[in-house]
Amino acid sequence: MGLWIDKSAPRIEDLERIDQNVSQVATVEGLDVAAVIGQAQEEVASELKLFLERATGIPEPSLADVAVTERLRRWTSLAALSLLYRNAYFNQMSERYAAKWKNYVDQADRARRENFDAGVGRISKPVSRPATPSLTMVTGSMEAGAYFICVSATNSEGAEGEASETATLTTSAPTGIRISFGSGTNVAGWNVYAGTTADGMTLQGGCPVAPGEAWQSTGNISSDGKAPGNGQSLDYVTKVLNRILRG
Repeated sequence: MGLWIDKSAPRIEDLERIDQNVSQVATVEGLDVAAVIGQAQEEVASELKLFLERATGIPEPSLADVAVTERLRRWTSLAALSLLYRNAYFNQMSERYAAKWKNYVDQADRARRENFDAGVGRISKPVSRPATPSLTMVTGSMEAGAYFICVSATNSEGAEGEASETATLTTSAPTGIRISFGSGTNVAGWNVYAGTTADGMTLQGGCPVAPGEAWQSTGNISSDGKAPGNGQSLDYVTKVLNRILRG
């Protein structure tokens, strides 16, 4: 699963799985769904910090190791939908928007309680989602056509983070591709996934590329590797323990 700080969740598709009218309402009312999601993420982040502060006693705790569980994804999606319909309501003062707004407020509140009852998911050695890779063309014999490439980071234990957005390259002549890598917190290596279709990207090479090194393909890319993953597995959860004090 991905990390909360990468802000890759929820996506518009997550909202549309709950409410198929999202895009239509946003278009009709002139609303920016990405901005609404960003606002929901900020509000949920504040709630997460308060929860972790109560649970751990650490003031202003970092969210760098918080994992996006399905419960957290759903809560933030419902929070975004409540904001979307609230904004639509104040545009038109339409009661049908008001009903949806209130319904999603109630659903988001239930999802919030369920999330905190289950605990906040944490990852011990988190690696962030990389930026979309920058592709450099070099001399090579890769066939002319379209190529799709994404990258991910691995930590010292071999756990792999969420893959980046996909970079595309279209060439009309034989070519090669090079990607240079830097370093990052907890990053021990980088994986490269490539394919001739967005859904057909597979892992290139047997070992991760070391920080500071580069990956380069001057021949045809491999199609034998695994597909990009969805991020690291959960290591533990943090809960607030309710204690009854006895006199």
